[in-house]
Amino acid sequence: MFASEGQCEEPAARDDPISRQLGGLSVGLVAVALVGVYLLPTSTRRSLTFVYADPTVVTAYTAHFVHFTPTHLGSNLVAFVMLGVVIVVLLSRIGDRWLLVGTLTTLFVVIPVALSFLNLAVPRNSVTYGFSGITMALTGVLPIAIVRYLEAKLDRPIETTLLLASFFVSVGYVGAVTVPVSPTSAAVVIAAAVFGSAFAVHFSRANVGSMRRAATCEAFDRSLVVAVVAWILLLSVGFPRIEAGGNSVSNVYMHFIGYALGFTMAYLVHELRLFGDRPAKEKSMSLVEPAD
Repeated sequence: MFASEGQCEEPAARDDPISRQLGGLSVGLVAVALVGVYLLPTSTRRSLTFVYADPTVVTAYTAHFVHFTPTHLGSNLVAFVMLGVVIVVLLSRIGDRWLLVGTLTTLFVVIPVALSFLNLAVPRNSVTYGFSGITMALTGVLPIAIVRYLEAKLDRPIETTLLLASFFVSVGYVGAVTVPVSPTSAAVVIAAAVFGSAFAVHFSRANVGSMRRAATCEAFDRSLVVAVVAWILLLSVGFPRIEAGGNSVSNVYMHFIGYALGFTMAYLVHELRLFGDRPAKEKSMSLVEPAD
């Protein structure tokens, strides 16, 4: 049953402490693994990097856990822990255990290998390593976690155009700050902005009632504010303004592939209702009273 106007369901009532503990443990174990690999001898860490000229499935996975400087490790560690904690808190508060488990499992089993081999699309004689691609995949998952939390808070489905709008707007931002100015890059940025704006307008028209209810019942609570700020912050840090050429371009490519993979994976799970107990879509009310 849908909440009445001006009311909303409190996610804390569906709080799942087991999910929160398992999610927190997973984040902690990954953080320990990152530090543990960093403490290995340099020669061992070099053997774990992904070499484009000699790619293997093993190094395609292990390379993401390798760092050679404290700054590189520290920045990736802080970003990952922040994102991991935010997503665990959002999904555990609404009892979305299986989405949380599925997300973390896919993120740490499938995404690393997929990212490494997709990175071969940019030919170069180099190596790749570092956890930033996985962190950006987690950044892509965050908008879906935010919408799931908001749906539970309002006890009604949120129009999926909000997610599409956020993705296209973020793609436009990435293109604007990371790609050298050219007719092609300008066209991509403009197209992303147009699509994002169109989806945003459609969402606002279709969800006026939801937004009023959100304002009435304070659906935009502290958890949501922190999540949105974290998403914007990670997009800003993950896609800085750069000059063409050098390793930074390939890093941005991996960041974007990770972000797109994370978003697409979570969006499909959300849209196809594969995990979790989302609110059912409201049916249009008939204008004719049914016969007794």
